[in-house]
Amino acid sequence: MSVTFSAHRGSRRRHHAARLRWPTITPRGWCRLAALLTAILLSVVWAVSHGIGESTWYGTAVCYAPRVVWLAPVAALFIAGCLWDRATAAIGVCLAGIVAGPIMDYRFAMTTNGDHARDALGRVVIASCNVQGYRPRFATVVAEVSRHSPDIIVFQEAIHPVSELISETWPGWHSHHVEHLLVVSRWPIESIADIECPHFQRVQGQLLRVEHPDGPFALLNVHLMTARRGLTALKEVSENFSGASAMVETHEAMRSESSQLLRLEVEEARGELPLIVAGDFNTPSSAGQYQSSWGDLTNAFDATGRGYGFTSPCSSMSWWPENTPWLRIDHVAASPEWRVIGCEVGRGNGSDHRPIFAELTRSSSVGQ
Repeated sequence: MSVTFSAHRGSRRRHHAARLRWPTITPRGWCRLAALLTAILLSVVWAVSHGIGESTWYGTAVCYAPRVVWLAPVAALFIAGCLWDRATAAIGVCLAGIVAGPIMDYRFAMTTNGDHARDALGRVVIASCNVQGYRPRFATVVAEVSRHSPDIIVFQEAIHPVSELISETWPGWHSHHVEHLLVVSRWPIESIADIECPHFQRVQGQLLRVEHPDGPFALLNVHLMTARRGLTALKEVSENFSGASAMVETHEAMRSESSQLLRLEVEEARGELPLIVAGDFNTPSSAGQYQSSWGDLTNAFDATGRGYGFTSPCSSMSWWPENTPWLRIDHVAASPEWRVIGCEVGRGNGSDHRPIFAELTRSSSVGQ
């Protein structure tokens, strides 16, 4: 009787242990699970970089970090798929396209507006570059800009007035300099307002009236505060995470408010003049901070550019190759009175930023 009961109890234990045993997952199953998790990760990255953006410390970090790094988990997924599951390898290829496309802000404009642009009304070719205090090779910047035959050049971090090199390259042109902002134009220019940043104690916008032969327009040379000053606080994450993250978010809130106030002052000051905005915005056009202040304007590269159009940073870093920018933070944008014909980014390495060039026309003469 006791022997029978003991055998029955042992049988129940073995049955219960069998029910608790984890199911066996094949290498193919692990590949499919990894593919699902990678797809979820990339969806979060896209939502953060294009939605949440700089409103949080982690959104800021994602926005300004090299997005090409997100190809690393996709590459690992592809290799695993090649070894154990062809379907996973195919998924890896599709996810790589998502990283190289939407996540990295690849542009492929299908429009071709340049057929008759040279004779169009109000044609303007504008160049913009942050020249980093004319370092390290300003002559390289000037040579590249000159090859594009611009009508107007806007410089940021131009800590000194017009240099001899600029005067020799564009003799007789008009210029206006304030603090670190410089505009050089083939047409007469007149200052409308120098707009200061309320949080960072510097001029962040140089608003000018340009006397174009087909009618005047307003030009804003802009240099917004960099996000880098806030992100450096994250280096202290091991010591004080909450303090560092709060510093980043406070800095971004001030940057966002400064950008919005600049736009409001520009709209009030320009009146009915058509507007072109060019310069170093220090934020990608896909980020929420740019969209909230400038999203209603036509971004020249978004509309007609091809490729990534990365403009910064070009300087050498211990962990990143020189002249390999990963952000497009320099922009040319225009009000609805303008039609963008084309836009491209330079390839030179004369500054921490690459120059950007845009060609625009107007459908009618608008001015006062």
